[in-house]
Parts: sequence; structure tokens; C-alpha cells
Amino acid sequence: MIRSLSIALLLALPLLAQDPAIANPAATPRPKPPAITVSVSFAGGTLGQFVDLLRHQEPKANILVAPPALEAVLPRLELNGAGIEQALEAACSVAESAWLVRVKEFSGGGAPVFSILVAERQSPPRSSSPAAGGRTQVCSLVQLTNDADKGIGIKVETVLSAIEAATEGQLTLRFHRDSGLLIVRGADEQILVAREVLSELENDVKRKRSEALRKAGVSPADGPGQSATK
Repeated sequence: MIRSLSIALLLALPLLAQDPAIANPAATPRPKPPAITVSVSFAGGTLGQFVDLLRHQEPKANILVAPPALEAVLPRLELNGAGIEQALEAACSVAESAWLVRVKEFSGGGAPVFSILVAERQSPPRSSSPAAGGRTQVCSLVQLTNDADKGIGIKVETVLSAIEAATEGQLTLRFHRDSGLLIVRGADEQILVAREVLSELENDVKRKRSEALRKAGVSPADGPGQSATK
């Protein structure tokens, strides 16, 4: 009888060794805790207020917030059946703050812990466009654009378009309509091109005005209102 039991145990040992749960108990994966989901309607406010709302709805949620992130501003948020991590990531992605706000999950044997962290924002790289440097020059377009509705002067939009085409968009152009001033910023060579464009347009306008005065019987030297025949 004893000999039969010994033989049976010897035959069963290889089978037991093949079972990973018996051979290596530590290899058995621990079951993950059930995911926590929330449905919230947030009217907008700070990130701290949003986290308080999540904690009120789901007290089991483990959320830590770095103090600088508490005052980050959030727009209105509507979430339905979202996981806690999803809700926090969505909030951080739209948060307005001087800091870069992000969420990190710490998992282990128990329920996950979510930490909202901050980091300094990287300064954007400087533009290599000539308009980012160079100098600023101011030009008056009053004489150039007067009487544009009569087909003598030139429309402001046409002037700006001509400059942009000649400089291939390498200048920053700002037109102040009330004063008729054009502010140009960019590299010296591009500003020179812009001045050449304005000069050509001014010559064209002068020619049109002279032609209009001639047809009206007024000498350009005399100016409007004076007859060329005295």
C-alpha cells in the first residue's frame, strides 16, 4: 500500500512542476482593482475646484495636486463614464496656466494614485524670419490712396498686396487706417524693396492725377481750382 502511494506521488510530481501557479506562486498576477469612472458636469473654474468635484463624486479616487496647479483655469467640461485618469488628462490638456500641467499615474498593489504635476513651459524658438528682427519704418499712404474711389489713387489693399508680393511675405505690415500710416518691420533689404514699390506706385498716381487735371483744363503747376488759360 505504501509502495503504491509513493509511486503515485512520484508520477504526479512532474505535473505539479508544470503548473506555474504552484511552481512559482509569485508569478501569479494580482487582479487589478476595478476601474473608477465618473460622469460630471463642470461649469468652469479652477483645476482645484474640478478635483474637488471628482473627489465628491468618487471618494475612493486618490488624487494629489501640486499647489501651483490648483489655480489653473478650466473651461466648461461635460464628462460621461470617463475614467479618473482620462478625466484628469482631459482637464490638464485644456488648463490655462503659466505652468505646463500634466497628470501621472502611480500604480501598485492597491488602488492607483494620480498626481497632477507642473513643469516650466519651454520658451518658443525664435523665428528665423527676417521680420522677427531688422528695423521698423513708417510711411504715409495718404497721398497714394486719396481718390482711390475715382480710379486715380490706389486702394490700401492693393498697396499692401503689391508689397507682400515683391518681398515674398518677408515683412510685417500694419496699416493704421485713421492716420493713413503704414508700419513696416523687417530686414533692411526688404524694406528697401518695399520703398521701391511705393515709389513706383506714387509715380503712377502722379501720372494719373496730371492726366486728370489736363483733361479738366487745369495745369498741374497751378493746382486744382486754377485755369491753365489766364
